Amino acid sequence: MLSAVPVGDVPVCNVNLYDAETNANPYDAYRAIRDAGPVVWLPATGVWAMGRYSDVRAALRDHDLFSSASGPAVNETANQAAGLLASCLISDPPQHETFRKVIAPPLRPGAMRALESLMTDQAVALVEGVLGRRSFDGVAEFAHVLPLAVVRSLVGLPAVGQENMLRWGTASFESFGPDSPRTRGAIEDMGQALEFVFAPDLAERCDPHGWAAGVFDAAARGDITEMQGPSLLLDYLNPSLDTTIGAISHLLRLLADNPDQWDLLRADATLIPHAINEALRVESPVRGFSRVATADHRIDDVTLPQGARVLMLFGAANRDERKWTDPERFDIARKPSDQLGFGFGIHSCVGMNLARLEMRCILEAMIPRVASIDIDTVIMSGNQVLHVIESMSATFTPAT
Repeated sequence: MLSAVPVGDVPVCNVNLYDAETNANPYDAYRAIRDAGPVVWLPATGVWAMGRYSDVRAALRDHDLFSSASGPAVNETANQAAGLLASCLISDPPQHETFRKVIAPPLRPGAMRALESLMTDQAVALVEGVLGRRSFDGVAEFAHVLPLAVVRSLVGLPAVGQENMLRWGTASFESFGPDSPRTRGAIEDMGQALEFVFAPDLAERCDPHGWAAGVFDAAARGDITEMQGPSLLLDYLNPSLDTTIGAISHLLRLLADNPDQWDLLRADATLIPHAINEALRVESPVRGFSRVATADHRIDDVTLPQGARVLMLFGAANRDERKWTDPERFDIARKPSDQLGFGFGIHSCVGMNLARLEMRCILEAMIPRVASIDIDTVIMSGNQVLHVIESMSATFTPAT
């Protein structure tokens, strides 16, 4: 049994979050879940779901009541495999703090400041490289470029690891979905990733100045065990690319679809942080992760039973009309610094400072160079956990 099942009269929502149509456009399903109750049972998946902003935020903050140690997936194969690994995403305190202290230092704001000049130059080259072209793929030729270049160089893995980072990262998210051929294929891909990180000579083949070497150094000092070190490398491989690439792609599309907002941003660059937050709110790249209730818990008039696996739906919470006025509108003057696109609480995305810096540098490079943005032929990814764009045709009209 995946989750503790309902007892008595509880809200039920008959949506399938993982069918192809809902994957591409989940917002009607999110609204149905929010309207059904503060926490609802999803028979199609066999889990509970939470979609209202205040409830999701409170649950993300309460890591004692909503445990991450049993894995974030809605299939038991992935959760059982994840339970054998060291990971910030799949741990509770005090172990969580131990792991985060190992992987967080190169991702803190001070470390990001040291990267800003390099990233600025790369962003300018990226924008100028596509400027004025009749069209380019806004994902493969634009959103991919800066995150891949930065993360590959900073993590410092040997070539085979760099070449597979994006594939393994995508697979890690895909493996968190319900049992399906896609999920099983992703789990096989993650097996290849584990073979790579547990290779006995990997530490010797890594760049001695990279992030991966820092993890192996922590194991050598005894901060973590020798077996935990390779597992923790996946915390750099898995979440550092897809979410940022997805956020950049969504931001580009939203600015194209709302040219008044692009004009506003070009007129006032101080709105860049708000534009980034608003894009993360309107189109959250991660749909949500599951957690397990450690005790019976009452939310309004619904009792969530101990052992319930609950999907915390970031994307639903970020469009909750109980929290946001006109929540489906992209408005960079909104200043939604409390959006949940990066999660919340101790499990908030450890790489969010890097993602914000990459997005800011791209916007700063675009503002003086791009008069208008046109997007056509958008194809959404079929990933079961990520809400991201797979490809889209884009054109930048040069500013005079």
